[in-house]
Order: sequence, then C-alpha cells, then structure tokens
Amino acid sequence: ESAGVAVGAVAVVNAFGDVHDADGHVLAGARDDAGGFLHAARLLVENPHHIAALAAEQRGRNTTLAVVATNAALDRVQLNQLARAAGAALFHRIRPAGSSFDGDIVFALGAREGTPADALHVEALAIAALEEAIERGVRLAVGASGLPGLADTP
Repeated sequence: ESAGVAVGAVAVVNAFGDVHDADGHVLAGARDDAGGFLHAARLLVENPHHIAALAAEQRGRNTTLAVVATNAALDRVQLNQLARAAGAALFHRIRPAGSSFDGDIVFALGAREGTPADALHVEALAIAALEEAIERGVRLAVGASGLPGLADTP
C-alpha cells in the first residue's frame, strides 16, 4: 500500500522455469540426477535438445496463474495494461517464463469507482506484490505425487 493505493496478488505456481527469490537464487525448479537444479533458462541456450526433451515430457503440465487486485479506480484499458505490466513479475522471478510450454497468465481486478491513482504507481505496486506472491507460493508449497515442496523441509 502506498499513497492510499492498495494492491494485492495471489499466484498459483507450477512453472516450467526455475523460480528465483529476490536475490536471484533458485528456490524451485527441475533437478538433475544429483539433486541440483538444472537451470532451465541456461540449458535452453547451452543444450537445447536436452531441455526440449524434458519440456516435451512436461507439455501441458506447467503454468503460473496470477491475479493482482487494487482499490484504484481503473478502466478496462488500464486494467488490461495493469495485467500486462504485472507480468514483469513473472519474468523477474521465473526463468524462463511465458514459454510455449507454459500457460502463464496474469489477471487484474480493480474498482470501477475507487481511489484515484496514477497508473504507473499502481503498476509498480502490482509488480512488487506479484513477485512476493510467487515467492510465497513456492515457499509454502507442500509436496504432491512424490515431489517435495519447500514447506516439507524443516
């Protein structure tokens, strides 16, 4: 919240790419046989055949769905732009994001009659809120189908 403008975000993260914290460290992602991270974005450049085979196995299984919501008075065009701008959070925290193997999308909600606000201010708040939501989603994830989640570790 800043200058009377509030923005919140939620994210459901099952990304194809590696999820990074604010310092750029990998929090979650595909692992090699030794348990280390594969670093998907780097592999796409250095060894595209290996990562393409991995991606083909995972086709249709990965996506990040996000919603940003604000009390700011925004029209439909501004809400569309807010969703597009908030997508920067995906690219900051998930590498790669928006690939042909993901269904990554961001929705934006706002008040038709709400707090007057500068669109750039709201966009900056939305990016920050969504970055936090992505990291929170990964840190609070519990394991499923034999795959561990970060919340499973002590």
